[in-house]
Amino acid sequence: MTDLNPRRVVAGRELIARIPLRRMAVILACLLLALLGARPGSALAQSCASALVCDSNAFYSTATDEFSLVASTRENLEITVSDLHWPQSLSVLDLYISTPGSTTPTLIQAAGTTISTQLQVGPGAFYANLIADADPTGALLPDLGAFSLLITVQPAISSVPLPAAGPLLLGALLLGALLLGALWWHGRARLARSICAP
Repeated sequence: MTDLNPRRVVAGRELIARIPLRRMAVILACLLLALLGARPGSALAQSCASALVCDSNAFYSTATDEFSLVASTRENLEITVSDLHWPQSLSVLDLYISTPGSTTPTLIQAAGTTISTQLQVGPGAFYANLIADADPTGALLPDLGAFSLLITVQPAISSVPLPAAGPLLLGALLLGALLLGALWWHGRARLARSICAP
């Protein structure tokens, strides 16, 4: 026979009753986002498989994320920052991308929208810092918000070197001279046939 302690049951119910509604909503939202992103074969799971950063967060009041990344060669970053509009739009959603060679970071502001952009980095370390603030005056659930960040890397396309201008011009002139010579020879042969014809 199982002995249940009524005080433990009451204490557990009291603990759940003491959690504010806002925090409970954030916890449930985090679980929902995790379940949606974790399904094998989902679009989010497929895009996250090849991503440097794949991050979705539901938060209360303010959220900051910092990522330290390394590019082995000169690469193009495809960066997508999304305000998930849950339960309302964010008041601030800023992503700063900084590289050791730049004096000011690249700023991407995406509050209330989704922004996709490309940025070239590397080789070497670069940093992504995200700052998000929920709308404290939101009608539905104030101070709650959600965002997603996806950073993928595509190798930079290197330019194809062209030959120097001098040899290219000389080749074009030589080809032109050969064509003119062939036309002249063809015209001369035609003239000779017309004169010799009975």
